[in-house]
Amino acid sequence: MLDLKKLEKKVDVNWTEEGKIQSVTFEFSNDELAHMMVRSGQYYLGGCCGQMSGLQDQLNHRLRMGAGVLSARDLEVYEDCARGHDGFEFLEQEWTQEMLDEKAKRWRKLDPHEKIVTVICATRDRWESNRVLSEDRHRSEEEIPVRLYGLHRSSEYLCHASLFRDQEGHPPTTQRLANEVLALVKSVPGAKMVLEAAEERTPMEGWVLVLKGDRTPVTNLLGLAFYETEEAAKEGAKGFDEANGPDLECEIARGRISIENGLEVLDA
Repeated sequence: MLDLKKLEKKVDVNWTEEGKIQSVTFEFSNDELAHMMVRSGQYYLGGCCGQMSGLQDQLNHRLRMGAGVLSARDLEVYEDCARGHDGFEFLEQEWTQEMLDEKAKRWRKLDPHEKIVTVICATRDRWESNRVLSEDRHRSEEEIPVRLYGLHRSSEYLCHASLFRDQEGHPPTTQRLANEVLALVKSVPGAKMVLEAAEERTPMEGWVLVLKGDRTPVTNLLGLAFYETEEAAKEGAKGFDEANGPDLECEIARGRISIENGLEVLDA
């Protein structure tokens, strides 16, 4: 482990009783905070790809809520998103004491992101929470919106682009096609995460409420009326009938949710 004495003179490290780092407070100036959070700012990260845009949203939220306070989870998410991206090569290196001391000596000349990266590289083995890697299915709550952001934004663009196809059937221009391909590429991390989660949780079988007569699945305030046990389904059906009256009655049926077929009503 690296000696953090010089680093701790530059940032406020919050330690747990077990000797783990819970959070780090950076003394960012008002100008630095503004340049980190505003789109036209010198230190703004968002815009070049889905991962950076998601990380920027995460940073904006944290910086608004706690100025320069970043939790161990925040540092995990930052590293996972920035690793492999241009400008963050230091994350790939194994840091020595000399490298850390040199950064601490030049601290005032470092930009905010250089400071965050320095803290990450020097402290990652002492964070309170377990390290969350990108290939781990059981990701932290903070990482989920970051990874899905690229998928969300790309989907928005693809839908928008499809509205402006040449009505005469001509192929899209190279520029438009390139932007659509880029949107597809940006959606891959989030799409992989969604697929992993779906594969891990399916097939799922239980009991579903359907309308009497046509077997159409029904919903309630929580969404699809799907239950683990027959007893719970019967209780749900009772509440549905009481809320809707005799004109809209339901019954229970076996149900199955799978990647291949979505929701299936297996029997009435």
